[in-house]
Amino acid sequence: ENINDSKFVHKLLSLEPDLIVIAGYSQILKKGLLSLPRYGCINLHGGKLPKFRGSSPMNWALINNEKQFTITIIKVDAGVDTGDILAEKTFDIQPEYNITDLHKLADKYFPEMLLGVINKIEKGTLNPEVQGIEKASYYPLRFPNDGIVFFDQISAEEIHNRIRALTSPFPGVISFYKNKK
Repeated sequence: ENINDSKFVHKLLSLEPDLIVIAGYSQILKKGLLSLPRYGCINLHGGKLPKFRGSSPMNWALINNEKQFTITIIKVDAGVDTGDILAEKTFDIQPEYNITDLHKLADKYFPEMLLGVINKIEKGTLNPEVQGIEKASYYPLRFPNDGIVFFDQISAEEIHNRIRALTSPFPGVISFYKNKK
């Protein structure tokens, strides 16, 4: 329930981890946990950094009508998605892609990227790239109410982008007509 709980951290310490890998994880790892593994902690992040820090970066890329999205592996530090970039891969977003398509691409390429990073760690050839703060932005977690569409307030393209960003497995997009959902 709490990754930073002292009992859990002690249990992890007893395992003497070389590396901790997190993916799609919402809790913030604190200094005591970050210092446990010999090679640190790394995070598989579904967004271009530093532009798409925070939760749901792939959803936001679709909502923002981005033409590309990037998956990134970073070293975890005390900030939110602020660590050094260890690897990244960029994909074109086709107009018909939805959030499931982006997740499938990430799921396909993250394992290969992770193995590449681990091999470089073992060989001592990893060249981390420091993130520039000047282009940093933060995108929050998506909530069901974010899918409410008022047809008279946004364009058809914006509606299209919300639908493809919030389709299954997310709650989807809703609207109201004559007080009916």
